[in-house]
Amino acid sequence: MPIMIQAQDIHVGNIVWLRENDEVPCDLVLIGTSEAQALCYVEVIIQPFV
Repeated sequence: MPIMIQAQDIHVGNIVWLRENDEVPCDLVLIGTSEAQALCYVEVIIQPFV
């Protein structure tokens, strides 16, 4: 059963299981998808420096 953790508790080497429409912190590497054609859509929002 998946557990919920905070972004600051994710460390190098952790495996993070995502589900549709999950929001995640940056700096994750996608290594797989359940889509039949191995497709994944990633939406990036870039905040300007203030």
